[in-house]
Amino acid sequence: MASFRIVLPLLLLSLIEVKASKNPEGLTYIDALTIAVTYVNENSEDKNAYWLNGHELQPQWNNTSREPHYLSFIVKETNCLSSQTLTPIACTFKENGKEKYCQGVIVAINEKEANVWAKCVPVGSTEIFTKK
Repeated sequence: MASFRIVLPLLLLSLIEVKASKNPEGLTYIDALTIAVTYVNENSEDKNAYWLNGHELQPQWNNTSREPHYLSFIVKETNCLSSQTLTPIACTFKENGKEKYCQGVIVAINEKEANVWAKCVPVGSTEIFTKK
């Protein structure tokens, strides 16, 4: 009876996982933000990596759309070097680290890939973004 209590939850979990893999959810908003932050880190001249510190909600986000989506988010400098292969989420924020306000455009290619463009300015900067 005790082994049944252990096996049943495992079987139920495997059914949930199979169902999830058969219903792809497209490019989620969180995945899009992660891709955008990765883009910022890859194109930054700073030695330290940045990670997400805030974002504007996108209530009209469509996971399956291949149309451009606009993103606005804030990144903060971490203690990890941008040359490290660690994911920035595993890094702690640097005390008194730089913060940048970023805006970008992302177009989904598939569930985990997208074309992205983003530009960041220091938080509190007077530089204004303009849409072309």
